[in-house]
Amino acid sequence: MSIGSLSTEDMGIDAFQENNFINFVIYGIFIIIMPVLLTNIFTAITIDEIQKLIENSEAQNISNKIEFVMKIEKFILNLNQKNKMFGKKSPSERIEFFLIQTIKLKLFFNLFYSLLVLFYNYIRLIHEIIYKLGKFMYEKIEFFNKVLKKYESYKKNQNEIKNNEEIKFEKIYESFEKLDKKLNNLSLEVYQINKKIAKTNESGIKKD
Repeated sequence: MSIGSLSTEDMGIDAFQENNFINFVIYGIFIIIMPVLLTNIFTAITIDEIQKLIENSEAQNISNKIEFVMKIEKFILNLNQKNKMFGKKSPSERIEFFLIQTIKLKLFFNLFYSLLVLFYNYIRLIHEIIYKLGKFMYEKIEFFNKVLKKYESYKKNQNEIKNNEEIKFEKIYESFEKLDKKLNNLSLEVYQINKKIAKTNESGIKKD
């Protein structure tokens, strides 16, 4: 264990010769010193750990004694208080006292449980009311959103229809303007033709 997998072949010590005498000496010192060093190291570590365990055990023993004494004192104090509370009562009176106290505790716990149930039902009722109110508001908001979307689509359609009508009216107005211009031009042409006819008639009358 102290030399591991080291062998004489690794150190070149196959046979005792004058050339490898130093290797033999080093190998022997290593074999003797290493177990001693390892034993001392492990012993020191073990002693240190045992010393710590002893110190901790003493502290734990003292704390256990203190806790035991405190429990005994508490028990004695409780016993003295009970004796003061009962005084010189008979066993039947003590039993009656215990029964009354038990009934009081039972009534107290029943009342406390009833209050808890009432509080739970109250919280549950508030939760249901808030949930239904939230659901109602959500449905109304969805309804108003749908109505608003329909109104916006209707308004958009009306605007489109109005724009189309305005465009048609503008086109009709432009066509009427063009027609009016044509009629004016035609009336001018007719006037000029009538004027020419009148001149030709006057010239014919003068010749006659």
